[in-house]
Amino acid sequence: MGNEKLEMRNEKWIYSILLLMVSMSAVAQVPRLMTSEMHIGAHAGISTDFKWNIQPTGGFVFEYMNQKFCGLQVEANYRSKYIDIPMLMHLNFGNEKGAFIINLGPQIGAPLAKQKFYYGITGGLGGEIRTRKAGIFDLDVRFLYGFAEDTKELAAHLGWYWPLRSRKNEKLKMKNEKLNNPKQQ
Repeated sequence: MGNEKLEMRNEKWIYSILLLMVSMSAVAQVPRLMTSEMHIGAHAGISTDFKWNIQPTGGFVFEYMNQKFCGLQVEANYRSKYIDIPMLMHLNFGNEKGAFIINLGPQIGAPLAKQKFYYGITGGLGGEIRTRKAGIFDLDVRFLYGFAEDTKELAAHLGWYWPLRSRKNEKLKMKNEKLNNPKQQ
C-alpha cells in the first residue's frame, strides 16, 4: 500500500515537470512576431481551501513575453507558512489597452515552518488593463491542485506590473536609431 502511494506521488511529479516542459517548448517554437516585453510587479489577494479557511496572500511577479500572446510568468508569493513559487505559461489575448489572460503551470511550496514541501499544478483566468503612465493592472482567479497531499485551493489576486522593457519602447528605440544612423552607401 505504501509503495503504491509513493508511485502515485512520483507519477504526479513527473506529469508536472512534463507540463512545464511542453508549455515552455510551445513558447519557444512559435516564430518570433515581436520584440520581447518584460514586467516586474506585485500582487495581493486571498486564497481558500474548500473548507473556507481564508488566508491573505501576496508577492512579487516577473513576466517575460517573447511572443505576441505568450510568455512566462514566475512569482514568489507569501501564504501562511509557505513561499509559493508558480512558474506559469502566460497567455494574453487583447490589445494595448487590455487583455484576457490565461495562466497555467506547475507550482511548488517551500515551507517557512515545520510544514511539508508541496508541489502541484495551478491554472487560472483573468483580465488586465494597460495604462500608459500607471503600468498594468490585473485581476485573476486560480485553482491549485497539490499532488503531495491532494490539496485543492482557490485564489484571487489583484496585481500591478511595471514594464522594464516594452514593445512600444523597443519600436521607438529602433525608429530613433534609423533616424540617427542613416544607411551608409
